[in-house]
Amino acid sequence: MGPWLTERQGEWDTMVWAKVDRAFRSAKDCADVAYWAEENHKVLVFTDDGITLDYREGWESSFGNELAKVFLMLVSIFAELELKRIKARVGTAHKHVRKTDRWAGGQPPYGYRIVDRSGGGRTLEPDSVTSEAVRYMGKLLLEGQSQWTIATGLEAAGFDTPSMHAFKNQGESYASKRKTAPSNHWDPTSVAKILRSPATMGLKLTGRSVKARKIARDAKGLPIQMAKPLFTEGEWAAIQAVMARAVHHQGTIERRLALARRAALRPLRRPVLPAGEPRQERQDLRVLPVREDGRQTGLQGPVHRGRSRHRGDRRPGGAVGRPGDDCAQVHPR
Repeated sequence: MGPWLTERQGEWDTMVWAKVDRAFRSAKDCADVAYWAEENHKVLVFTDDGITLDYREGWESSFGNELAKVFLMLVSIFAELELKRIKARVGTAHKHVRKTDRWAGGQPPYGYRIVDRSGGGRTLEPDSVTSEAVRYMGKLLLEGQSQWTIATGLEAAGFDTPSMHAFKNQGESYASKRKTAPSNHWDPTSVAKILRSPATMGLKLTGRSVKARKIARDAKGLPIQMAKPLFTEGEWAAIQAVMARAVHHQGTIERRLALARRAALRPLRRPVLPAGEPRQERQDLRVLPVREDGRQTGLQGPVHRGRSRHRGDRRPGGAVGRPGDDCAQVHPR
């Protein structure tokens, strides 16, 4: 509706709605549109509520418009209160459903499908195709295969990714939200998310995002079993142990890569000169400690930032000598 209120507002005179609560759920939004109609000399009609605001030239200050504005604002306030009641009822219902084995809605976990529940509502049961894909992942992982190999094996076996499976099997209501089909390419990240998820054991999860999801519990604090598990308890424990080792190994690799990147970004001690340009010799100082008889000890090394390779007392002029030396001679390189 935005373009009709901006660049195309000159193409119409009257805007018609069935009811106020179908047009606005906020008293502020209703007031803003009413003031906009008054400034632009438009007509607002709400047929079922019998309210008409006629702001055409010559009708702006009529008594009927002022009375209609009062009723319009009152109805919009009740519409806003009704919206708040609906949100409260829906929130209470979802809070109750989270503590039962009923499925609240949305895309089911990979390996399961939505079915009718005895006693009302919906629940989950293992899907004949995707459950085999999940078991196939666990079998390859316990055989020592990497997540890359598992992803390649899933594609070779013809298993659809979770998004592609949902796109094909949840009807036009889901497919209509996407103009093109999702990717059917498996990657190690998707394999890891599925194998780590407690949903593969038939447990109910709550949370808006993958990271925020946690096991739902009933009124007694026990995990809610939504459907039959896809693995035995022993298989699940072995899979989680393998995945934990993979995470530790991946963290070690990432730390090593971070150190390598940090070392590569350190500034060079010497500037890189173009090819063919003569390099200027640096006059690094070398410290030659001298014994009492005037002979040099032969120990020498470059001085970096006023220090030598040997700990000692700092001497005037940047010279450094070891404890017990009377003096030190400084020679250019």
